[in-house]
Amino acid sequence: MLNRLGLNPGEDDPRLFKALSTVRDPADWLVQGLGISREEARLRWQAATDPEPRYELRAQIPQAVALACHDGPMLLTPGDAELTPLLPGYFFDATVIAWSPDGQRLMLSITPRLAIVDFTADELIWVPDSHGFTFPGSFEFFAPGPKWLSSTTIAYLGGNFIPPANPSVWRFFDVTDPQRHWPELSGIGNYRPSPDRTLAATSTTTDTEQIELMPLFGGSAIPLGRGQFPLWSPDSRTLVYASAPDVLTTADRNTLAVNEILSASALTPSESDAPINFLLPIAWSPDAKQIAFIAAAAPRESADQPARPKIWVGRVNADGARPRRLQTVDNGYPLVARFSTDGQYFAVNVYQEFSAYGGVLIFKADTGALLQSVTGLTFADWSPTGHQLLLNAPEGVHLWREPDRPLEKLTDAQCFDARWNPAK
Repeated sequence: MLNRLGLNPGEDDPRLFKALSTVRDPADWLVQGLGISREEARLRWQAATDPEPRYELRAQIPQAVALACHDGPMLLTPGDAELTPLLPGYFFDATVIAWSPDGQRLMLSITPRLAIVDFTADELIWVPDSHGFTFPGSFEFFAPGPKWLSSTTIAYLGGNFIPPANPSVWRFFDVTDPQRHWPELSGIGNYRPSPDRTLAATSTTTDTEQIELMPLFGGSAIPLGRGQFPLWSPDSRTLVYASAPDVLTTADRNTLAVNEILSASALTPSESDAPINFLLPIAWSPDAKQIAFIAAAAPRESADQPARPKIWVGRVNADGARPRRLQTVDNGYPLVARFSTDGQYFAVNVYQEFSAYGGVLIFKADTGALLQSVTGLTFADWSPTGHQLLLNAPEGVHLWREPDRPLEKLTDAQCFDARWNPAK
């Protein structure tokens, strides 16, 4: 709240704290701490404490890129020098989650709530009974976030998501029909809508997680067996998941046939390597023919070497053929990969402990060759066509166009996440 009320973060905070000892009420505190009028102070306090404050949008037209920046959510069209603020005031804790499929609405996390910017209605809409604490997209497997089911409807975890306080209740919300009601889905940790938005793959939150298929908004579920981390192919025909910590399995949505496509034993090349004990699918190629995964081996104990897992990035054909370890990650954790829209490349974010900016590995999709390793940045999103890649760094947002071209700096603003508008 202090950051939202302050005019200049870091400069006004000391004055606000100093004013606490002499003030009579919240408005007086802001008058003394910020040097503003009492009426402005009253309005600021009301906006900061209202659970559903109304904001007049500063941007009325959706642009190509939405960014979560130190000064709040911004819009940007590559080639323009200036960012366009989306909301009035200072929103350091606001993050961009996803554009709607038609590019006319933008889902935000504004702690402690979810909100949707509806450009068709020129308003900010608060999502009922939601929490705004979301992890970056890179942690989607471990902390599932809200998702667009259509250009007007979202699925989200409701209430308090922190265990044991109701951690697994999924709800639905239609921006154009807020009173519409769907039954809640309880006991579900991971909810994955198919790309064609007809089915959902879910994993239960019991001690032995089960993968199930159900209608998009809930209903009779079909169990597929034990597993976790389900991931749909782009054509919505096949599901890949970890059926055991060290086994990847696919399931056909039509026949329900399951097939183990990769086990850890196929990836241990020599006795000098510790056995792999963890596999995780992290991306499908756009043509649904390849699956990117990460593999981890238990650390070997050593008196002079800190114990940490050894991690690889790999890929395998969807039928299990040609499994290959592509790159060892010695310093960090590769938690997500995404293929470019044209399928030519895929990028892997490598996160480091105690750092928001680790690095990015960019591979050639057809050969698996590592083309570029960039440190000190994280990738945010591929462009909706072609293969332009947005990269975030503490000193600004960059654009990667081709392997043999230098990064282009789009803005000097401090931004930590970005999303391409799929309609731009």
